[in-house]
Amino acid sequence: MLAESNEIGDPPWRSATGTDSRTASLKEYKMERDTLLQSCIDNCTVCHATCTTTLQYSIEKAGRYAEAIHLRRLQDCAETCATGLDFMLRGSDLHPYTCGVCAEACDRCAQSCEQIASATNDPVLKDCAETCKRCAQTCHEMSKRADKAAHAKTAH
Repeated sequence: MLAESNEIGDPPWRSATGTDSRTASLKEYKMERDTLLQSCIDNCTVCHATCTTTLQYSIEKAGRYAEAIHLRRLQDCAETCATGLDFMLRGSDLHPYTCGVCAEACDRCAQSCEQIASATNDPVLKDCAETCKRCAQTCHEMSKRADKAAHAKTAH
């Protein structure tokens, strides 16, 4: 098992002096990530790609698909997924907070896609809504870590 972080937010393979002292490969490091973190990374990756492509699809479909609020929901979701993903991949101790914002954006995007999909029976929007729901679920779980960490700090 890899050692604990030396500094807040430092990945376990970084030494106290800030130099790369990895003895394990990056692949092994990824395998050591906890399951929730890896699941959240995976879901944010897929959700970012899905919302980005659904945004373009919606613009091309026009009409109800291209309403400003719907396009904004897709864009917000894609961008917050990318931000949350970046924070998780680099081991930022702020990632639970970005995941909270991401979860909210994913919930809103899922709702927007579901509304249009229910009226149009569109499989692309149905898939996007389901992808956003999965991402929102893991991001909500990750954001709970921030709540627990804040509670632990105030308890000491």
